[in-house]
Amino acid sequence: MTGIVTDIQLAERLDKSLLEHYQTAVEFMNALPDYSLQQFREFAAGICIYIGKKTNFEFNDATLEKQINILHDSQCISAPMTSTLHELRKLGNEGVHARNFKSNDNSDLKQFRQKLIKKTKSARKLAIEVMKLFYLEYFPEKQALKVELVEEGGQEHKETLFNALITVDWKVKHQAGLLLLKVANEQEAERTTLMVSDTYEAHHDFLLKQAIMHFEAAYKASVNLGCDWEKIRRVSEAKVKSHALAHYAELAPLFNYIELAREGWLGDFSKQEALSLLVTAAERGYAPAIAYYGVELYCGSEGRKPDYKLALRYLLKAEEVNEITVYRFLYYYYSQGKALPVNVEKALDYLNKGIKVGCADCIAELGIAYHKGDLVKHDNVLAKKYLTDSIAAGSILGKNYHTIDFNDLAGQMVTKMKEVGDEWFKELESLNQNTSSKLSGRKPKVNEPCPCGSGKKSKKCCYNPANKN
Repeated sequence: MTGIVTDIQLAERLDKSLLEHYQTAVEFMNALPDYSLQQFREFAAGICIYIGKKTNFEFNDATLEKQINILHDSQCISAPMTSTLHELRKLGNEGVHARNFKSNDNSDLKQFRQKLIKKTKSARKLAIEVMKLFYLEYFPEKQALKVELVEEGGQEHKETLFNALITVDWKVKHQAGLLLLKVANEQEAERTTLMVSDTYEAHHDFLLKQAIMHFEAAYKASVNLGCDWEKIRRVSEAKVKSHALAHYAELAPLFNYIELAREGWLGDFSKQEALSLLVTAAERGYAPAIAYYGVELYCGSEGRKPDYKLALRYLLKAEEVNEITVYRFLYYYYSQGKALPVNVEKALDYLNKGIKVGCADCIAELGIAYHKGDLVKHDNVLAKKYLTDSIAAGSILGKNYHTIDFNDLAGQMVTKMKEVGDEWFKELESLNQNTSSKLSGRKPKVNEPCPCGSGKKSKKCCYNPANKN
């Protein structure tokens, strides 16, 4: 391979599935940076599988981190490629963690989004470096490549939403749902008052319901039964076809649908139905669904008591399938003392695992632990460090705790209110003294102005017989 190529052409020459992940990541760098980072992570995973096939390696259920290390230990990839793949994996992990980022503060949302966009640019450079290293290592006879970048972030909202209406492509419908959800979250973050108009509320609900509809259409459109007549029979005979389809649908849009339905945006009946779909997605091995169901079991909902034993089974299963958001909840399991006596060693072990894979909320929880001093020795210096680090990484949990608890916002408010109250009392006392001195002279006639300075006649003010004060 010689000459100048674009990064898209370079990915295309590798493998069709790699091209799909890379191209999608580039298209959504600006519109959906968290989704873009997840696609770059899928690209890194795809590279490992691609190299594994070329070298007859099978990874089984190994995590992406282990896959990269296996390829390096087997001398299938060089040290530079190993390092680059790990960096790309870590950036991709941040896209996964961003799924849980929710804030009602517009400035927080904008700052977090800008950070993610910068990280997509870094991820793109790493992905290109991985492709160049691959060709250098597996095709050493080819000269070094000069790669030109295609324009990033060409995916506009209107274009995606329009395409979702006219196509049966589930991926386009899924992307449209993600964009609608993003717009709804941004609108909520821009709200500056607790009270909102009926128009605002109706529009916000409309956006979320449209997002759910797109996710539902996406997962149903993704079902490909082919010529498997047994599957077709099972679907056609099912009383609730959506549940039957969930066994064969793409899991990403199905899970997005479940999340919003579980939040109650389609009513209580759909909320209950979504729980059944969640169990199906978890049983099919979708890592985010496994973790989500584990949390549902741990917390209990809709009148159901927590099932701690089953919750732990699902949480540990989520860890096995490399769901990097699960470590915070395993920390809660062993630190809160609800399911079993507090196990400090295990709790902190899971917290540190979460920090290692870049979970901002795990960093925040360690800062909280140092501030409270219940699991670790009280240390305000370390508490401030970890809370500050978590805020820089985008943790709203860390920001809220740092503001309200660490900086004692309540205490500051009480002090300020006391100062304001003292000032007000002094002014009132001074006013009473001035009024008393004015009233201590000659008693005015009933129609004369009241000496207190109100401008009213004395009979209708301080010398009103009905006014005992």
